[in-house]
Amino acid sequence: MADKTVDGENIIYFFFNNLQNNLDEEDDFSKRLIEKLLIDLSIWIPVDSYKALPIMLPYVVRDASCRIKREGMDRDEWGTANDKGFLRDDNSLVKSIVKSFRINSPKIKNYKNAKIGTGFVASHIWRELKIGKGITLASTFHMTNTFIPNLVWLPKQISKLTDREGSYAQKLLQTMSYKIYNEKVAEEQTISEIWSFLENPALPVDFDVKNLSYFNVPNEWVMKKRNTLKKEFGSIRQALEGRNLENKKVKCSQYLPTLCSANNDKSDFLAWLENYEKAFLM
Repeated sequence: MADKTVDGENIIYFFFNNLQNNLDEEDDFSKRLIEKLLIDLSIWIPVDSYKALPIMLPYVVRDASCRIKREGMDRDEWGTANDKGFLRDDNSLVKSIVKSFRINSPKIKNYKNAKIGTGFVASHIWRELKIGKGITLASTFHMTNTFIPNLVWLPKQISKLTDREGSYAQKLLQTMSYKIYNEKVAEEQTISEIWSFLENPALPVDFDVKNLSYFNVPNEWVMKKRNTLKKEFGSIRQALEGRNLENKKVKCSQYLPTLCSANNDKSDFLAWLENYEKAFLM
């Protein structure tokens, strides 16, 4: 019989996952331990950035299959358009958004003024959404994939805990997101609609949003990102109108050509971009 081995890189996840799987109402110590990890080690995008740009990449959805290299193709399908018109990403574009930002952290010394390195995950706080009569993955839905309140950066082993649907860790992050962001721009119809998809577990957790860790996002970056989106929306419209865009690309050289090559109706996609532009980029 071969000797049993244990992987030290995964043991933290298995330990805490077993802990949260066996939680009961009286197990306050274990709950406080999970809360301490998530409250102290989570990194968020600041509220001001959310107000200015609530959905950072409104034409992008997650599609892990885009990294599969099909037979007879010389490259994978990352950055191509799906049948609705949205750019297919594997979370690469989301992860890259914060790489240039330093972290403001009042509690975690290792975070203070540092940039994010390896071992962190851009986590979707809500994994499954009830839309209509079905269940939709939030990362594959254009309104929630890069919706700032649905994103948090976590150390990899802690992030795995939040992928468990209905887990205490997941509900804790959802409660935190509501406390940080909800109602900040809720008067806007699109944002109110998105929040209606996001269930609030409202756990009785005591924390101060001012003591959390946030990325330091310069106002200049936000304004540049808004202007970039305007230009990208213009290129998308021009491409669908059949104009010559030989020297233009939107995130990936494959996107505009595949967007135009699909024969299905893109009117809903264009209406979404138009509504977003009017609401947040004017």
